[in-house]
Amino acid sequence: IDVTDTGPGIPPATAASVFEPYFTTKESGNGLGLTSSYGIVIKHGGELEVESEVGVGTEFRIVLETVDEEPEHFDDEVRPVDQVGPARILVMDDDDMVRSVIVAMLESLGHLVVESRHGQECVDAFLAARDAKQPFDLVVLDLTIVGGHDGLWSIRNLMEIDPGVKALVATGYNNAPVVADPAAHGFIGAVSKPTTLDELKVVILEALSSPPPRRDR
Repeated sequence: IDVTDTGPGIPPATAASVFEPYFTTKESGNGLGLTSSYGIVIKHGGELEVESEVGVGTEFRIVLETVDEEPEHFDDEVRPVDQVGPARILVMDDDDMVRSVIVAMLESLGHLVVESRHGQECVDAFLAARDAKQPFDLVVLDLTIVGGHDGLWSIRNLMEIDPGVKALVATGYNNAPVVADPAAHGFIGAVSKPTTLDELKVVILEALSSPPPRRDR
């Protein structure tokens, strides 16, 4: 799959870093778009390459392996990962593309999803749902937010509202302290960015199946 444009092109030094997490040349960007794309392609056994010439344009090339065998079929037996019904989930992420991908994945699993872009918007949505007697079963919070309150701020405020809130932290920083010990920061688990549908499905199942965390007010 080739995606080509005739734009200004990318300088060689910049092209070497475009897939790195949080690398960006935009003042309002956060550099996760191409990182997410790269992760998705790699996890499907493919390759994502970039070729660019300044003043001519840029080409991104996705290479995926073909297969000869028939796709694997599953019987109708319910597997553990399918044993949780539809849930109401609140997702917070400031990157529109990343957020839309996570929302699409969750909706494909049958969940009802509400989006928010930053901490204050997340807290407002959480309060509105509670007041409407339609509380969220789970919250997914981006750890790092550009120009707004982040995931750590959000979980502290959500715990003030509901000490039993279930929340997952989502981050591309897999060596962050919150990933090593989510519970110490108020979370019940972590979602890696980028993630696959199967990985997300398992994490969501575990979160929804777990009892509400016990916290002191």
